[in-house]
Amino acid sequence: MRSIGPLPDELNVRARAVTWMFAALNTMKPPPWKFAIALIPEDAGWLNDEFSASDLMIVTVLRRSNRLGILEEHPNLCAYPAHGEAQQDFKRAFDAH
Repeated sequence: MRSIGPLPDELNVRARAVTWMFAALNTMKPPPWKFAIALIPEDAGWLNDEFSASDLMIVTVLRRSNRLGILEEHPNLCAYPAHGEAQQDFKRAFDAH
């Protein structure tokens, strides 16, 4: 199967990426921060080992929260948006939007 944009080729990894995309759109609001804090990689890694569409969506949500100062207590969440914004796939998607 051929990769579609930043979605992974492997089906199970692709399914996880899509799941994270829906999580970004539907649950990454201030109330579930404990969920995000537990699941966003501490080492500036990616949700599916490689940068994917799921990371792109989470970065989009977190960058808004970061500007509001909501993430200041959580260094892994503060660093995640900048790390994602530096990726070529993020830049291409943002420019296309």
